[in-house]
Amino acid sequence: SLGGKGVISVLSNVAPQETHDICQLYFDGKVEESAKLQLRAIELCDALFCEVNPIPVKKAVSFLGYEAGPLRLPLTEIEPAHAEILKKAMINFGLEVKKKKKKCRGVCPYFSFYGKCIKLKLSIQSEEII
Repeated sequence: SLGGKGVISVLSNVAPQETHDICQLYFDGKVEESAKLQLRAIELCDALFCEVNPIPVKKAVSFLGYEAGPLRLPLTEIEPAHAEILKKAMINFGLEVKKKKKKCRGVCPYFSFYGKCIKLKLSIQSEEII
């Protein structure tokens, strides 16, 4: 709505409806309304790019209460100061930031997939493969 063609869809990972509305309003010729929504999202967009993608968006998804999976090297966890900036931007945008999920006690031999603990033992996997 501010002159570009296309969508930077990182925002759509945490605010899909708002991203859709920005585009749809623009395509419907409601450029001023679209621009207002886009300008309202600027703080959040900036926060989503405070570090190399996908580090901030994975953190944002986890703030929404979803399991985003681990980062793979060479990526590292978001800096704590950037995490706070991101959380504040999400709240200011009107997104509901959830409390942290419970962590497994000690070293967990299982992995989390979309917030569920799936218990897979190598011996069971091996038997199923054979």
